[in-house]
Amino acid sequence: MNKIKFFNKKIEYFFKILRTIFISDHKFVSKKFKEKFHCEPNLLIPATLNEKIIHRMLNDDNIDFKIFANKIFAHKYVTRHIGEKYVVPMLGIYKNFNDIDFTLLPNKFVLKCNHDSGSAIVCKDKCNFDIAAARNRISFHMSRDMYYITRERHYRSIEPMIICEKFINSESDEQLNMGNAKINMLRLHCFDGQIGFIEADISEYSKSYTNVYDRNWAFIDVRVGAPNLELHLPQPTNFEDVAMKSMKLTKQFDYCRLDWHITDSGFYFSEFTFTPCAGRIEFSPKHFDSQFGSLWHKIDRHVSCKKITSNA
Repeated sequence: MNKIKFFNKKIEYFFKILRTIFISDHKFVSKKFKEKFHCEPNLLIPATLNEKIIHRMLNDDNIDFKIFANKIFAHKYVTRHIGEKYVVPMLGIYKNFNDIDFTLLPNKFVLKCNHDSGSAIVCKDKCNFDIAAARNRISFHMSRDMYYITRERHYRSIEPMIICEKFINSESDEQLNMGNAKINMLRLHCFDGQIGFIEADISEYSKSYTNVYDRNWAFIDVRVGAPNLELHLPQPTNFEDVAMKSMKLTKQFDYCRLDWHITDSGFYFSEFTFTPCAGRIEFSPKHFDSQFGSLWHKIDRHVSCKKITSNA
């Protein structure tokens, strides 16, 4: 991020903070929803998945969402409950970019923040790594509170930290069909600890696709943002194991999306997501928004924060 772009981003962020004084969370998320779907969300009796996500954003002040949204805690929690082979090894945790000793890091690594999205920097060759540019980018993300950008309250006031992780190749070399298509990420939407539907992010040469499957890996003819790949993709190796682990990790939540990277060496946990796309997931056909929403039997469930953190 060059200095001019960095300055412009800082100014833009300042106005987003200022905006919260004049525009309530309810008005903000309703406006964004209407801009996306050209209708008002029903937040009195939410029925669709997007409406229920927005309802959670505005009404479910659950401290547990904040805890699990912290990537450092989530890493520790997953390690403790299902094993370290399912998490990307952490090489370091830092309060400040200047605390990073790059001489101690391997040639390939990943830097990212624990409290937001979009901050990841992948280094594939330390000799050619632009430390100054990385410092600007990470410092900018460290200064941001995601709440002011999306109004997702559970991101508010998470203490910003920098994580350094081992580099993993998220595009598996395993051939998943007769072409060159590869599944590199699965997003499991879990309802009361049961898998409702699965998004599979797929790369084929330079193109990206997303296919949707049910719990039994049957293709569902719906688009979620990206186009579908019109080829049958077999269930990834060891999927059943990861499906069972996902249900174990999400059983305490009435709804949670669990994301997994797929590599040559297996599945790696990515993150817990409680309000995907801030309630603006684009389904086509649109009726799938209601169909998937019906899987969420929304209740006021607050898991004991003390119990969770003591077991992390």
